[in-house]
Amino acid sequence: MKLTISALLIFCGALFCVQAYGYTPAFQTLEAEHGLSMNTVNDLVTDDRGYLWVATQAGLNRYDGQSFKVYTHNQTSKGPSANDISFVYVTQSGDTPGELWLLTENAGLNHYRHQSDDFEVFGTDAGIPDVAFTGIAEDHLGNLWLATDKQGLLVFSPAEGKVIKRLNNQSSPALADNHLQGITADGRGGFWLISQSGVSHLGASGKEVSPDALKGLGVSAITADSAGTLWLGTNSMGLFSYQIEEDMLESFHQHFPPEMSPNTITDLRLDREGSLWIATSGSGLAKLVPKQNKISLYAHSPSDYLSLTSQTLTRLWADDNNLLWIGTRSAGVSRLSLAAAAFGHVHGLSFADHNLRSTDIRSIFRDRHGQLWVGSTGGLMRAMEDKGEVSGFLAHNLPFDGLDQAFISFINEDDEGRLWIGTRGLGLIIASADRQSVEHFSYQPGVSGGLPSNTLYSLFHDSNHNYWITTLDGGISRMDRTTGQFESIDRFGSNILPEDQVTGMAEDAAGNLWVSTYGGGLARLAKDGSATHFNTASNPALPSNHLFSIYMDNHSRLWIASDNGEFSLDTQSMILQHFNQDSGLVGNVVYLSILDKAQRLWAGTSTGLSIIDTTSGHIRNFTRADGLQDNEFNFGAAFVDNDGSLYLGGINGFNHIRPDKLSPRPTPRAPVIHSFLLMNKPAALPTARRDDAAPRLDISYRDTLFSFSYQSPALIDGNQLNYDYRMLGLDDNWFRDLNGHQASFTGLSPGNYRFEVRARNIDGALSPVTALDIHIFPAPWQTWWAYSLYILMMASVLGIILYMSMSKYRAKMALLGKIAVSEQRLQQALWSSGDEFWDWEIANKRLTRSNTFMLYPENETSLESTLTAVIHPDDQPLVMQTMESTLYHGEDEFEVSYRGRTGEDSWLWVLNHGRVISRDEKGRPNRIMGTIKNIQRLKEAEEALRSLNAELEHRVLDRTRELSQKNEELNETLEELSQARDELIDKEKMATLGGLVASITHEVNTPIGISVTAASHLQDRVREFTAAFQNGEVDEDDFMQYQNEVNDCCKLMRTNLERAAKLISSFKKVSVDQSHEELREFDLCQYVDEIFLSLNPLLSRSGHHYSYQCDPQMYINSNPGIFYQIISNLFNNSIIHAFPEGGSGHLTLNISHHENGILIDYRDDGCGMSEEVQSHIFTPFFTTKRGKGGSGLGMNIVYNLVHQVLGGEITLETAPGEGAHFVITLPETILVKRLA
Repeated sequence: MKLTISALLIFCGALFCVQAYGYTPAFQTLEAEHGLSMNTVNDLVTDDRGYLWVATQAGLNRYDGQSFKVYTHNQTSKGPSANDISFVYVTQSGDTPGELWLLTENAGLNHYRHQSDDFEVFGTDAGIPDVAFTGIAEDHLGNLWLATDKQGLLVFSPAEGKVIKRLNNQSSPALADNHLQGITADGRGGFWLISQSGVSHLGASGKEVSPDALKGLGVSAITADSAGTLWLGTNSMGLFSYQIEEDMLESFHQHFPPEMSPNTITDLRLDREGSLWIATSGSGLAKLVPKQNKISLYAHSPSDYLSLTSQTLTRLWADDNNLLWIGTRSAGVSRLSLAAAAFGHVHGLSFADHNLRSTDIRSIFRDRHGQLWVGSTGGLMRAMEDKGEVSGFLAHNLPFDGLDQAFISFINEDDEGRLWIGTRGLGLIIASADRQSVEHFSYQPGVSGGLPSNTLYSLFHDSNHNYWITTLDGGISRMDRTTGQFESIDRFGSNILPEDQVTGMAEDAAGNLWVSTYGGGLARLAKDGSATHFNTASNPALPSNHLFSIYMDNHSRLWIASDNGEFSLDTQSMILQHFNQDSGLVGNVVYLSILDKAQRLWAGTSTGLSIIDTTSGHIRNFTRADGLQDNEFNFGAAFVDNDGSLYLGGINGFNHIRPDKLSPRPTPRAPVIHSFLLMNKPAALPTARRDDAAPRLDISYRDTLFSFSYQSPALIDGNQLNYDYRMLGLDDNWFRDLNGHQASFTGLSPGNYRFEVRARNIDGALSPVTALDIHIFPAPWQTWWAYSLYILMMASVLGIILYMSMSKYRAKMALLGKIAVSEQRLQQALWSSGDEFWDWEIANKRLTRSNTFMLYPENETSLESTLTAVIHPDDQPLVMQTMESTLYHGEDEFEVSYRGRTGEDSWLWVLNHGRVISRDEKGRPNRIMGTIKNIQRLKEAEEALRSLNAELEHRVLDRTRELSQKNEELNETLEELSQARDELIDKEKMATLGGLVASITHEVNTPIGISVTAASHLQDRVREFTAAFQNGEVDEDDFMQYQNEVNDCCKLMRTNLERAAKLISSFKKVSVDQSHEELREFDLCQYVDEIFLSLNPLLSRSGHHYSYQCDPQMYINSNPGIFYQIISNLFNNSIIHAFPEGGSGHLTLNISHHENGILIDYRDDGCGMSEEVQSHIFTPFFTTKRGKGGSGLGMNIVYNLVHQVLGGEITLETAPGEGAHFVITLPETILVKRLA
């Protein structure tokens, strides 16, 4: 075997119709090792779907560009009727063109049905006799004409499925005998027939001719062109053309090369260019160009793996893709790309002799004498040419021996015709214009004015006729042709070049030089000597700093090759455009690039060749499979010839390309889904539907893993195709196939899907989409009725869970309610007692206080600092001693009284009672809790009692004077209250003070009256006792009785006077707050206590039950009198209006913290209000008790105070018989935050 599997990629057929240059073509072979059923080929043909069909004695083979599929008789019940297939034919006419027909050896006629991928057999039932067939052709009606070895001609109608006519030597004069050896259509509706007696013609009109000129030739092969010319090959290597109109026979076998031995011509085939291809039985393949009368021979060469693999050929076929298929005997199928000649590949075995000594081409140039020079890594060569075709290579013939083996990096010519040859290692050689002498320049260390390096890259000629040389390690150098001296520029000692490895130079219209480097990016050298560098970090940023070649186009754009694609840079606007693999380039590492005469950029990469249209940006790509020398090109190995053709060198020779001969690449065919795996086992695919709708595939829920294999039939670029697929219903995005033409899916949910696949060629053109509808049946537990049951069960479970959760929630809320009530009771108890509560968590260093009334430091950092700041200096030793006993001596409880600070210079007697709650393992307290009680009055009472016992008489007199004075003060107060009441009556805003004064008057009169009576009695008793004492009538029992009476009277007076004083004090606070509008900070809870103390007489006489609650530690900054007016008006409104029938009601007030401020909730259980009353409740002067004590301003005052003064909201919820519910929300801004 000549080729391995990898060689299938070499010189695969291309797409282009071009003239042949005469270069040796390269053949590719497909044999049994590639999947062919056997290596002896009877016939071959390609169809419209892109398949190659190969007939052998071991079955029918279908090739899609990647692999073979073999159809045999015993392989399947729907296979061909025999394995030995003589002819294959694809119809061109009739109702169903493109159908494949088989002629078997004594087993009838077969029709391939592509939709079901099986065969329909026509035998004796259809009129097909048991004979051997020798040929097949087709008329314009689509009927098949079958040539037999014994029974003449059979005309078979595919439409009727039977033989409709039989022709033999008795029914048709055109048949000299019934032993036919072949048949071919003449292109005009008639047929040429070969028999033992010669060649005859059966015209479309029925005219039959047997030309005498064609008798006795021993014809073995015939074909006809569209002009009516008949070409004939004979058993003795004869080759003729025959014109039927002129009855003229012309021979061509005299043009066969002399080395071609006489053999039977087995087949003839015309290509699209009119060249005739000739298959022989032992001399290989030949090609006749009729206009040139030139025959080229292509024979098998054991030393050339690109040559024909066999000398014995059987059949030829030229397809629409300009591929020539060659059937051989014992060597399989050979394939020749007729279009590959467009790429003119010259390699090491292109010629019989004078081949390239080295195929690693590095430079190509044609000088002014027309000589084509080729430089390689193995020396310099001259090309021999014949009529524009390279025919071999000769030695350079220059008087410099080192060039035979030198690495030639560039070849160029100056204005004087001298040839400049740059090398890597030998420096620069300049040959004279007559090529008879040379100058050699090389790098000499320490010598000034010489070459900076012996490793040269390129030569650049600027507009000032300066010649610049770029080097590997010496920057750039300009030669003075007069002196032969070099002026070099490198990066050392200056900032002109960013890197010394310079790969190329270009010049813009302004005369700026552009220098490309490998590693340092790009440099612009201005005429004034300044330099500008561009790299990946500059603006604009280059795609890479590793640059290869650089060219300037006609639009002032630089085109630069790099290891990250090709990019253009507009030297005026500095706009950069980048081309890489993502934008369609065949590869990213661009070693070679050159602009042709049409300003197309040819970019040779490490993976193929790209052509960029510099105007539109459109990209065309080619690889070795299209005829390139190889996929890898070499830096600098490019040349544009005078005729516009290009020479591009690489690692396997060079290509000579004529751009105008390259035709567009056709779009790929729609992929064919050819296999289906279900749970990793082959399964049947659905057949195509006749309505052109996508086939449908049904899959069980049990089959969770499935995959599809697909292939777009492509005989020329199958290995270059990529595939995209998607599964609609799962994801609408296309995915690139990275799995070898296979898409696998697993775990898809039940439902409807559509699998789509498309092919993409190397130029990015997309094929039509192939679709397959897929329905995955749901499992029984995934059906709609199963989901309905699941939903019902889930709803039931959720209902149960919800019921249980609600039950738990209600129980929890009830428990929380009880806890809240307990906490409220505790808070109420603390507030009612007026005691401060403190909680000292020693371990956590946290102290919590509530209901404070003393002045504490803002930050209590230590016990000592707190005691110093709060406790009177005289009491601190006692307190410290008490605390030390608790903290350090194991005392669990303490009680100590002292004076605590309440202001800057004010003190208050308190009683601090604490208890240790827990101790640590060493016995030290962890937590202590306690209360602080205000005992100021108790201390004052104790002091008063001590004074009373010491001076009882003076106390009585003083108390009498005090009582008299108090009485006068009370009378004055009563008079003030009366005046205030009169003022409040005049001003509705203070209307509630009238009731307050009346209540206070009544309440104060009682204790004062009792006190006056007791004082009078005491005065009388003192007078009596004094008289008796002066008369000496007092004994010890009388004194004791007198002392007891005095004490009782004093107690009675003190108790009632304290009560009166408390009432008066409370009233003064409330009345003062209402008469002053200034803001102050106060504890709302304490103030509410004061309000209710003032309202208690009024509320007590009303006969209603009332209650109130207020959250502790609610400090606000406002006018306290406003709250008295709001609360008193709410209660007064209920007392006056809520109970028209009398009776006892419940009035409730709750004041609490709200998430956004303060919430005041007031309600009664009275008669409620109608909608009409409710809508006017806050309207001024609206009242339902006009003339009965109602002014209609009370609730309006409440509304105005809440809205306008406090900035809050008030709402009313009421209905007849359901009481009234007022909700007042006050903003958080009036709250004052205090540290504990």
